[in-house]
Amino acid sequence: MEIVEKNIDELKPWDKNPRINDHAVDAVAKSISAFGFNVPILCDQNMTIIAGHTRWKAAKQLGLTSVPVVVREMDEEQRKVFSIADNKTAEIADWNFPELRDIVEQLQKEDFDISCMGFSDQEIRNLIGVAEEDDVPTIPAASDIRTGDIFELGKHRLICGDASRDGKLAFNPRPLSRY
Repeated sequence: MEIVEKNIDELKPWDKNPRINDHAVDAVAKSISAFGFNVPILCDQNMTIIAGHTRWKAAKQLGLTSVPVVVREMDEEQRKVFSIADNKTAEIADWNFPELRDIVEQLQKEDFDISCMGFSDQEIRNLIGVAEEDDVPTIPAASDIRTGDIFELGKHRLICGDASRDGKLAFNPRPLSRY
């Protein structure tokens, strides 16, 4: 496989590309800015983009004049099928969230700018379990809590009972308190 530098204006996006990618351009541009252009664009012999439309848009946004390209001879049907398959197969994979969280936390400890990874700030907060200030519930002082109180804490419920009575749980439910 040969990678060649091509003038960005020589490349033509596939005008029937069914993938909607404009919302991803900023994230890809950020990645290219941070790491360089490490994945070439795949084009057919007519310089029609097969795979890499978002990278092409990001390169244009960044003002790049040339990009790495792999040229592959394909007929129209092969180009269509591969373009769709390339995008669809990327959706099939899942994340190992505990492993991803460990990596993200380590990168943060090393003060690495993780904003170029494509995750939103909210996704990062959700991943590492950081609650928004407004998300932290306030519960009454212990002296104000009685057996039977039920507190809703986000998606969890805290039920207050008394297990000291003859080894049996004493529980008289009272109305749900939302915190």
